[in-house]
Amino acid sequence: MAFTGSTSGDRPLFDRSQPHGVVYYPHYRIPEVAQILGIGVDKTRSLFRDGYYGPVIRIENQRHRPHKRNHTTILVPYATLIRFLNGESVATA
Repeated sequence: MAFTGSTSGDRPLFDRSQPHGVVYYPHYRIPEVAQILGIGVDKTRSLFRDGYYGPVIRIENQRHRPHKRNHTTILVPYATLIRFLNGESVATA
């Protein structure tokens, strides 16, 4: 049985029959990862921003708007999330 998270897309995030109780999706948005981990969005963003636990997808805003900050969307792949839940990191050379 899947449990629905409170994300904007309202897609289920939890399923006890899946590994680690997390429903498989190719990529998770930062608010979804924060809900899965039970921590804040800012902390989640800082944990995954540098790719310490594996590769992440960064989508940068391509529009140049004067007097506005650029925004970057971070998507966390399933494998990276599971690596984090297992307490593993990616070796850096």
